[in-house]
Parts: sequence; structure tokens; C-alpha cells
Amino acid sequence: MSKKRGNGEGTIYYSESLNCWVAQYSIKGKRKSIYGKTKKEVTEKKIQALSTIQNGTYIDKSTVELIQLLKDIENAKLSANLIKESSYARNLETIKVIEKSNLNGLKVQEITSKELQDFLNTKIESSQSTIDKFWQTLNGGFKKAIAEDIILKNPMDKVLRPVAKKGRKKVVALTVFEQNKLLEFLRNNDIGETYSNIILLSLFTGMRVGEICALKFSDIDFAEKKIIVQRTLTKTADYSLILGDSTKTGKRKIDGVGKREIPFQVYSGSLLECLLKKQIHTASSYVRNKDKLLFCNLDGSYISASKMNNIFKSICKIIGMNKNQVNFHMLRHTFATRCIESGMPPVVLSKLLGHSKIETTLNVYVDVFEKYRNDNLDDLNNYYQKNNIKYDFA
Repeated sequence: MSKKRGNGEGTIYYSESLNCWVAQYSIKGKRKSIYGKTKKEVTEKKIQALSTIQNGTYIDKSTVELIQLLKDIENAKLSANLIKESSYARNLETIKVIEKSNLNGLKVQEITSKELQDFLNTKIESSQSTIDKFWQTLNGGFKKAIAEDIILKNPMDKVLRPVAKKGRKKVVALTVFEQNKLLEFLRNNDIGETYSNIILLSLFTGMRVGEICALKFSDIDFAEKKIIVQRTLTKTADYSLILGDSTKTGKRKIDGVGKREIPFQVYSGSLLECLLKKQIHTASSYVRNKDKLLFCNLDGSYISASKMNNIFKSICKIIGMNKNQVNFHMLRHTFATRCIESGMPPVVLSKLLGHSKIETTLNVYVDVFEKYRNDNLDDLNNYYQKNNIKYDFA
């Protein structure tokens, strides 16, 4: 290792093999190293380290364990309001799984790429999204460790991201026949006006159940004939249901991010307007909740996603809908599928669904778009013929 020492600095040098500046200091007889891109950077870091030793706040970074680092990251994000409590709770669940693995108790500086690869390889029976979540959590942890001068290089750089055995999860939507069967059931059976309207609203607008159950009376604009979607019901770290301050799309509500508008005309304008007016009349007879929500239980309490999921599953069972993994979210997928079948451009659908990127829409509904690709090509050829656009290659 080549060392180019600065004048009078002694323990600050440039390492050609590491391609960075290094500062060294001792504590309790142990030699510690600090790394940086410039001599000024490592000098300042060394001064800071020596200061913490003198005032008794020094933390030996060689003893920092991976699990604690990951938890500290989530705590910091929650404190900075970068994530919601519901996201915080889900992220901690991911860390708990890592904590039960071969990585538990290992110090950040000791973990090898092989140990990380071995852990991720045990998750190939999970969904790809679950594997990706573990990958992102670990990679984020080691990036933080680099920023905190705990390690110099990210061991995740040499780790292959496993591919789930079960492959990409396909979207499950109702067929036209099944959708009509559901509508017939709702017309002929009383499951409660509010619950019926929640199902219909999701089916004909693609709104998420949490977004529907977070709508306020003021979010319905009858003058402009539109629904304003700007928040969702969410859960705290202890799984209590609360009214969030943004939609799923807008993790941080800045300059309207996450807010979208759904025109009544997504479903025969007057019919959707009629549904909403009926719901306002129905909700007016309930105990009014403090948030002035359009959809709530009789006692004014929030309607949970799990409750609507159970209601929908019961209906599917009664009408004999033989679908794997029946869930309320199928209604959103059904709306999107009908839009694609009708020829709606992806960019328009993406905005209606509240996806932050059009790539999300294309990736989620790739199979549906593929299915109707040939129909679109037939439409193109019919257009050529109708406009006499042709060329004789013979």
C-alpha cells in the first residue's frame, strides 16, 4: 500500500490501492481508519472522531450490527416524516425476517457477499416483490454504512438478485360475464347501501378501497363533475386505522403530489353522479364522524379494507365465482382491464389509476395489453383499408 503523507499530518495519507484518502487514529490501543475522496474530507472526519472520544460520545463502528443499523434507518425516516407509520411497520416486518436469518448478530464490517447471497437465495420461493424488498432493504443499509464510514465498499455489489420461482404475479380481474353477475347480485341483494356503493365505486373508477373510504363530502365536486382523490386510510405502527394525508402514490404530499381527479364520465357520468348523491343521502343518516367522510360505518367509525375484502369474498362465494386468491383489489384490476379492452391509451389509464409512472401501468397490466395487441393491429389494418393506404409490392 502506497502512502503519501501530508506535511505534519502523519496519519493522513492517500492509498493508491484503495484509490482514496485514509486517516488513522487510535482508541484503547486499536487502530481505526477513516476513508474519503479528499484529504480535507478525511481530516474533518478525523477531527470529529477525536472530538467524540474526548467528550465520551464515541461509538466503535466496528461493533455496529446490521440489524440495528437497518432499524436505525427506519426510525430516522419515520422521525423525518419520510415514510408513513404503516410503511414503517411493514419495513420493520421485513427486518424481523432478516433478524431470524443467518445475518442476525453479524457486524456490518464482517458480513460477506456470500452470506448475503445465501440469505437471498433462501427467498426464491417468495414472490419477486418480496425478494426485491429484501434486496432494497439490505442494499440501503450498506449504502448508509458507507456514508457513515463504517465500511468502504458495498458487499451487495457482488450479490446476484434472485429470481422468484413462481415468476411474476399476474393480474386477476373479473371477466365481463363475472362482472355482470356481480352487478346482478348487488341489484337483487341488500348488503348495505354504503358497502354496495364502495364496491361499485371501485369497479367503475378503479379507486383503491382505502381511497374510497377516505373520501370526504367536500371531495365530490358536482359542479365540475369529478371526484378529487387526495388521501387514503392507513395504519399506524400499532395497526390502528387513521386517515392519511396523501394517497398511496404521494408518499409525501408536496405541491399536490399524489392528488388526482376522476371525472364522472368514467362511467356514464349521470350514473356515477347518481350513485354519489345516493351515498351522500345514506351517509347523512349515519353518526357523523369528525372527518366528515362520505363512507363510514353506522356508528361513524372507519371502514377497514379487511372488512370490505371479507364482504367481497362472501359475495364471490355466493355467486360461485371460482377465482384463485379472490380479493377486493380485483375490482380495481377489473376497471383497468375494461379500460384497456376499450382501447384507452396507457397514459390516460395511468392517470386515472394514480400511478406515479406510466411504466407501473405497463408493467402491472402487461398481459392485458399483450392480449389485446392483435385487436389493435386489426384496427390499424382496417384503418389503412378505409383510407385506401396501400402499396403493391408485387
